[in-house]
Amino acid sequence: MSYDLVDLLKNQTPGVGSGGGIVTTIYAFLKRDVKTWPARGADLVTIAAPFVLNTGKYVHQIYATHQTIEPKETKLAGENKDCGGVEISLPFFHPGISEAIQSFKAKYMNEDFILAFVDANLTKTLIIGEQGNPAWIEGWDTGFGKTVADGKGTTFTFKCQQSLPMAIYTSDITALLDQSSGSTSPSGI
Repeated sequence: MSYDLVDLLKNQTPGVGSGGGIVTTIYAFLKRDVKTWPARGADLVTIAAPFVLNTGKYVHQIYATHQTIEPKETKLAGENKDCGGVEISLPFFHPGISEAIQSFKAKYMNEDFILAFVDANLTKTLIIGEQGNPAWIEGWDTGFGKTVADGKGTTFTFKCQQSLPMAIYTSDITALLDQSSGSTSPSGI
């Protein structure tokens, strides 16, 4: 398939090239909980239809300390020019050490995830993971800190190698939260 080349002009929105602006919540759900996978649009970026999750399954929130979420996209060189893809890493710091965080690590260290985060500057939700290429926990580093000023908590790194860059999700990711719990703000882990 071939696509016509298009202009990639400078966005005139103030601060659009500035770093940061990532909201302090990572939205996560397990690949096995997805009933219906929405397709990307003709632009190969936009996902307009919502994910449909299996009955009783929801998107969950992971709090990340402000200014610690740093998603990165890297073009993967393939064996030849007809192969390759995109590697996405998503490191972030979650403060504190609790039973909940230790349990999360133990239960989900080998699971397949789909992740989302909101870029507040761009007012866009970005998706990491595809049906055949989910994200996973690449690793974590839990520190207890030597002084009060040192961080005590876990730096997680999720990783994904997928066929295309991160998708932009135009549906409301928070609509997939468990609305019966009464909470749509990050509280758990």
